[in-house]
Amino acid sequence: MNLNYRIVNLLDIATVERAGGKEYPNGTIYIQISAARRDGLSQFKMLKQSAVLESKYAVVIPNQYIVPEYLIFALERSGKEWRHKYVGNNINIQIDAFKWLKLQYHPDIEAQKFVVNIMQAIDNEIASVANTIQQEKELKRYMIANMFPR
Repeated sequence: MNLNYRIVNLLDIATVERAGGKEYPNGTIYIQISAARRDGLSQFKMLKQSAVLESKYAVVIPNQYIVPEYLIFALERSGKEWRHKYVGNNINIQIDAFKWLKLQYHPDIEAQKFVVNIMQAIDNEIASVANTIQQEKELKRYMIANMFPR
């Protein structure tokens, strides 16, 4: 397995098109480009099953096989900086702006799978810790509420 990566422009490994009325397969990566939200949630999404996407979305279509989960991790890693630099405060993202999106890319499929496994393990651990924190907060609320008998 070759873990070396290179920095590539998104358009060197994929095309980006505005969605509109056609069905896209499971694993398709997309982003909202019209009236795009500015919250802390993920910008890029992945279809869990085939679906027809509205024209308010842009679709990333790889030119070669890329593990979809890997591509979304790579896009998310670079997406926030790209959005800050090339989209700014606009609520709409122009398709031309994707030519400036650079990402770290592992050409080796086995390396992509390895990265996905590591990132999913980290995400699972983060979710587990967040769940533990939430349970501790609920226990604290319960204890404070029942500290003094009535």
